[in-house]
Amino acid sequence: MPEFWAEATNSIEIVKKSKSERTKSHQLRNDIDNVINAIVHEISEAWAKTNQALDRRVAEMLEAKEKLQTHLHKVTFLLTKKLGCKIIVRVCKFLSIL
Repeated sequence: MPEFWAEATNSIEIVKKSKSERTKSHQLRNDIDNVINAIVHEISEAWAKTNQALDRRVAEMLEAKEKLQTHLHKVTFLLTKKLGCKIIVRVCKFLSIL
């Protein structure tokens, strides 16, 4: 009879330990899900900020390009008007600036 009780007691301990391990496993899965969700959120924010910065930089570059082209046209116009040289227009056309 003592062997039976020893086995029964051992079985109860095994069941308790199993339940405890399942609880720990469940908590670990929840923790992992939380970390993954936090990382996804951080990556999404970083992606959005990078896109915003890139959009700003593209806008700055386009604005700078437009200012340079406007300035080039003014300079070209003044040079051709002042010097009366059509050679400047030919050179600019050759260089595909106008």
